[in-house]
Amino acid sequence: MARMPALFYFHVAKTAGTSMINEIRQHFAEADILNEGVNVTLPFLQAYGRERLRDVGFIHGHPGSGVAAYLEGVADAIMLLRNPMDQTISNYLSLSRIGTDLVHRTATRLGFRNFVHTYPEFLAFQTLSLATGLGLRVRTDHVYDCLPEVLRYLESTFLLGTFEQIGTFMSNLARMKQWPAPVSVRHLNQSGQEQQPARDRLKEVYAEAMIDTHLGAMIAVEQAVYAKARSIAANQRGRTAFRDLGETARRVWRSASGEVILGQNFGQRETIDGEPAWWTLEAGQSHIHFTTRLPATLHAEIRIWHAVDPTRIEVWTGEDKLNARIERTSDGFGSIAVPLERLADDNWATITLHIVDRYVSINKPPWYPRLLLHRFRLG
Repeated sequence: MARMPALFYFHVAKTAGTSMINEIRQHFAEADILNEGVNVTLPFLQAYGRERLRDVGFIHGHPGSGVAAYLEGVADAIMLLRNPMDQTISNYLSLSRIGTDLVHRTATRLGFRNFVHTYPEFLAFQTLSLATGLGLRVRTDHVYDCLPEVLRYLESTFLLGTFEQIGTFMSNLARMKQWPAPVSVRHLNQSGQEQQPARDRLKEVYAEAMIDTHLGAMIAVEQAVYAKARSIAANQRGRTAFRDLGETARRVWRSASGEVILGQNFGQRETIDGEPAWWTLEAGQSHIHFTTRLPATLHAEIRIWHAVDPTRIEVWTGEDKLNARIERTSDGFGSIAVPLERLADDNWATITLHIVDRYVSINKPPWYPRLLLHRFRLG
């Protein structure tokens, strides 16, 4: 049986990489893990050889120049990126708190404002880390030149995540690799609450840098990379979730703010006023999957009630009953509105539309209770 490609964790500093690596290492024998301490360099990999690398399970570290490019086609790249302001501030605090090298001494002596003016590349640290891993030579005043290749690489990743969703990232990776689902993810190297006042002051300095002609350009590039990473990560989550829902899953609404997918117990599409409509297949539970970044309400119109009493419809999420509004209009049509405020977090969630069947003996088509729904949307 062919061996799966190695996983390559592209570790960008101060993006929860240590936490992720610690979790992932538990799924591999030590003999199947390859790194050089906290780093991984191109000469090290070249000495190992591309063919031998195909037999490795897990490669991780802060990549040296050309490492990511060398591993393309050999290993599946995974990584987390972080909100640019938070990453910059966390990186600076780490440099000023730990170490004895020149950068540490300079960070301590200069303070944050003078540090980012002296070393503006730290404002685009994630972008430049990616460019370095790809072996690109980038001038600090032309950092935008590397964007096409950096964004291409992000698109090619096996799994991309953000610092804010490390639990989701690890759960998705476990599902894709068929590992046991993680109970929780320990966030190592997390700063304490005592650092919050200092962080608040540094955020003010960062906001000033955003409107500086030179520094603002660096931040804009970093923000563009992070925005693209968020978009790619959301699309990857959507593709994974869609696969997990099975062959009967159907996407019925999508916008920049979220999407709706019909799952179990929906089928038999019809056309109503030129638009698709979907039957529930039988009495019982019908699953509607959705993701939304903002608090929203799920809306759908009911075109046909087949042996269904509106008062006998319930909507649940897990073990919680939702305060859904289900109405039948005078023209015989109807509507359903389900508030989703507590479920909005940019991750996939599922609600269950439950048609309570009071006529248990009527359980064969076409007599069992069912609905024809259309015009799904989040609003």
